[in-house]
Amino acid sequence: MKGIIIAFSRLEDGRNIRRALERNGFEDMVLCQTGAQALREAAFLERGLLICGVRLKDMHCTQLREYLPPGVELLVVGTEARLADCPPDLMAVTAPVRVYELANTVGMMLGRNVPEKRKKQEGRAGSVPGKPGGGSSESVRHTKTSESSSYFEPNVRPTKTRSEADQRAIRQAKELLMERNRLTEEGAHRYLQKRSMETGRTMAESARMVLMLFEND
Repeated sequence: MKGIIIAFSRLEDGRNIRRALERNGFEDMVLCQTGAQALREAAFLERGLLICGVRLKDMHCTQLREYLPPGVELLVVGTEARLADCPPDLMAVTAPVRVYELANTVGMMLGRNVPEKRKKQEGRAGSVPGKPGGGSSESVRHTKTSESSSYFEPNVRPTKTRSEADQRAIRQAKELLMERNRLTEEGAHRYLQKRSMETGRTMAESARMVLMLFEND
């Protein structure tokens, strides 16, 4: 089950976030006012997103992140002054909230808003003769292994050098994450690596997905 949990001490703040996301096609959202309520809801999700303020009635957002189950990510919304108390690797959207930035960030974190045409093209590119629409399981496993190695062993040089275009896409995606979601360069790099491992894509492909979500702003 996939869903969105919205947790703010002021219920009206949560309702405003929910309305903004509903206008952009998001569903399956639940409102909470405390961290304990949010964690109870998160326990039912296989994958999802918790959107919250910097501090709820009973806990700080960093405590929430510590207790979230695997598969549920955290997005914090707050003013620059409030977000200054948060660690630099925490995904955030600055208030006053720009709706398109919020919607695109939520879509990026949930892996949504990917045009079907793009998905089909990528599926054909990875197909194997005799298996229409299916990718090679060996190539997928190899991709995951390569990304996992670069994540846990950053000093190991990859066997394949990235092209200039791939390097440019990764650099631009990191700059975008740093500007819009307040991540450090290291935090943005780790986020792209994490997305790559979760989806079985290369880091450059994950970077292009991020750029594609924001290209119409």
